[in-house]
Amino acid sequence: MLGGEGEANPPGGHMMDLAQEFGALGVSVEHRFFGESIIPNNEPGGNFTNDHLRLLTVNQALADFAMFLGTFIDSNPEISLPEKRTKYYTFGGSYSGELASWMRIKYPHLVAGAVASSAPVKAETDYYGYDPIVIKALRDDRVGGSEECGDSVVNAFQDLAARLSNDVESVLSDFHICQGDDLSTDMDRRELLDFVSDDFMAVVQYNNVNDETKNIGLSCGAMLNKTVGKTPYERLVSMTVKRLAPGECLGANYTDAVRVQCDGTYAERAWLWQMCADGSGHDQTCRKVEGCPFIEEYATFGQFREFCKDCFGVSGEEMDLASLTTSINFGDNSTLGGSNIIYVNGDNDPFSWGGVNSNSSEALSREVYAFVVDAGSHCQDMNHVGDNDSESMRMVKEGKKEVLKGWINGVVLD
Repeated sequence: MLGGEGEANPPGGHMMDLAQEFGALGVSVEHRFFGESIIPNNEPGGNFTNDHLRLLTVNQALADFAMFLGTFIDSNPEISLPEKRTKYYTFGGSYSGELASWMRIKYPHLVAGAVASSAPVKAETDYYGYDPIVIKALRDDRVGGSEECGDSVVNAFQDLAARLSNDVESVLSDFHICQGDDLSTDMDRRELLDFVSDDFMAVVQYNNVNDETKNIGLSCGAMLNKTVGKTPYERLVSMTVKRLAPGECLGANYTDAVRVQCDGTYAERAWLWQMCADGSGHDQTCRKVEGCPFIEEYATFGQFREFCKDCFGVSGEEMDLASLTTSINFGDNSTLGGSNIIYVNGDNDPFSWGGVNSNSSEALSREVYAFVVDAGSHCQDMNHVGDNDSESMRMVKEGKKEVLKGWINGVVLD
C-alpha cells in the first residue's frame, strides 16, 4: 500500500482481504514529507520551506518506493520471503492510486501489477470536471439526492453570489465572518466559497450511506428542511454556521490564509507544494458552462495560480510544465500507458472525471482494466468486503480478485 498526502496507516481493507485470499504479506510505505517521513527533520525555519520541498516530487516518491521494494527482502530476513519468486503488487487510492499505477509503469521489473482506486490520472491541475459531478450526485436518488435538492443548492449559491455583489454586509453577518474580514477582494471571497462549498464537495466525494452523520441524504435533508430556513440561502447559512465551534467565527481573509499556509512550519504546505509545483494535485475550479453549481467568479484557475505564486513563487508557466511532464512520463486517462493495472472508480466520485472509466481493446490487450461502481464514491472499493456492499460493489471487488488471480497464476483472462 503506497502512501499519499498524509500519514500512512497499517495496511487494511480490501487489499488485506485479497492478501489473505492469496497468502500474501501486506505492507504500507509512507510518502516522504508526510506523517513521520519528513526529510529533513526539525530544521530551523521549518521542514516545509521551498529549499526542502524541492525534494518533494512524484519521481522522488516513486524512487523511494522502488528502493523499498528493492531492499525489503534483504532488510527483513525474519520474514523469509522467497527472493526469486516474490511478486509485488502496488495498491493505492486517490493520489496514492496514481502512484500505484505509475509504479507499475516506471518500475515494471519491480512491480508485477497495480490496483489504482479513484486515481485521477488525468494530468490537469485546473480540475473543472469535479463540481459538475457534485451536483449530479446531489440529484441522484440512488444515494439520497433528488432534483429538489440539486435545485436548492443551485439557488442557494445564486443568492449568495447576488448578495456578495449587492449586499455584502448581510453575508458578513449571516456567516459569522470574523471581525476585520470584509470580503473586499475576490481572493477573500474565494476563501469564503472554499469553506461553504466544501460541505457539499466533501460529502459527495466520501458519501457513506451507512454513516448517519455524513452522507448525501443528510445534506439534502438539511437543504430541504424549511424549519431551519424559509429559503435555500437561509438553509445554506444554517448548514455552514453549524460547522463552526461555539463562539468561533469564519475566517475569510486571503492575506491571513497565505501567511499561515506559506509558513515553513505548516505541514499541510507539502501537499500544496505538490499541487502548485509538481503537477500532482487538482484544484477544483468552477465553470458554469460545465455545470458547476457554485460561484464561478471566486473559484477560477487564475486565482489558484495567484495563490501558488504568492505562496511558492511558482509561475503559471511552471505549473503547466509540471502537469505536462507528468502526462508525458505516465500517460493519462485518455492515453494510457503500462500494463497489468486495475483502475476502479465510482460514478458519483467527483475525481472520476480524471480517472479511467471505460475499457478499450487496446488497453485490455495489455491487461489494463477499468471497473466502475454504480453510485460509488471516492476510494469506496478499498474497504473490506461487507454485507452492506451493493451488488455493483460486490461485482467490482470480485473482478479485482479474478484479475489478480490471473496475474499471480500467469493466466491471461478473456
